[in-house]
Amino acid sequence: MGLAFAAEIKDDPIPEPNYVGIIVFLGLSLGIGVWFMWKVMTNKGDKDDKK
Repeated sequence: MGLAFAAEIKDDPIPEPNYVGIIVFLGLSLGIGVWFMWKVMTNKGDKDDKK
């Protein structure tokens, strides 16, 4: 009986995606990535290294 139940393919409707969550996730990901690259590119090094 378990095999017969597992063999059934149920056509559940695909849920609507949460667009607000997707936009927030992409915004945070891109924002953090841009911030990190800006910090890396403008890094002047430690003040002790300049001596």
